[in-house]
Amino acid sequence: MPLGVASTTRFVRLVGPARAKEIIMECRRYSAAEAQAWGLVHRVVAGASLAKEVRAYADLLTRKPFKAMAEVKARINAIARTGIPEVNAMTEGFLDRG
Repeated sequence: MPLGVASTTRFVRLVGPARAKEIIMECRRYSAAEAQAWGLVHRVVAGASLAKEVRAYADLLTRKPFKAMAEVKARINAIARTGIPEVNAMTEGFLDRG
């Protein structure tokens, strides 16, 4: 996987500096179990059921309220960027989310 400046930074934050060095410098293939244990993938499924599992996950997410999902995603991204939550009237529930 090619890494650029931003993706390398995110990768180091995700797995830590020691693991990032190991993965990037070794350049070997890792098993699905290793990737899952390190938090690089959410779940592991057999190739034959991949399409079915992806569809089920997508269906689960699309049944949720779009606006609320977008807000929580933005908040998580802000925390990941800065290390602190972004506080505003919308995220703190002061405004109607209707």
